[in-house]
Amino acid sequence: MEFFKPEFLAKLGLGEKEKRRLPLLLLLLAVGLLLMGLSSWSARQDRTDVPYGGAETLPQADTELDEETALEQKLAEILGKIRGAGEVSVALTFAESGRTDYAVNASTTIRTTEENDQNGGFRSTTEQTSSDDLVLAEGNASPVAVRQSSPEVQGVLVVAAGADDPAVCRQMAEALQNLLDIPAHKIVICPAD
Repeated sequence: MEFFKPEFLAKLGLGEKEKRRLPLLLLLLAVGLLLMGLSSWSARQDRTDVPYGGAETLPQADTELDEETALEQKLAEILGKIRGAGEVSVALTFAESGRTDYAVNASTTIRTTEENDQNGGFRSTTEQTSSDDLVLAEGNASPVAVRQSSPEVQGVLVVAAGADDPAVCRQMAEALQNLLDIPAHKIVICPAD
């Protein structure tokens, strides 16, 4: 190793005592780095795979699909009750799926080390460590939800038996605008075959 060659050690300006301790210090440094890496790896294995952010979001693919399908079915049921609508089918497109943000315990540690060497040199090192841990509810170990948002509807397609009647189409469009808070140009109502 180049670190132990006499030319390299002479450049460092180390005395005999420091030269003898250098291999031990390098070994301790390597062990410390290995332990930090294992600790970080272990912490990642213990956590649920979530994207980083101020609040964390756990995957909910099945729940989102169920919620979106349930919304379509509920809308079809409600629109089908409009006089003259007949049988109704509803298809929604979403700009963004619903999401749940969970509470996080965030901690940051800042450590500054200042060193003076024998030649009058000065070195300051600052190390910052951050960690984010999900807050779990007492007793059942499930994460604590901070905020839940519903899926954002981007457009609506309605196919209805009574869509040939302009009055029925107008009532459906108005109902959808109010229920989903979307403009009329994002709603298409077609007659059924």
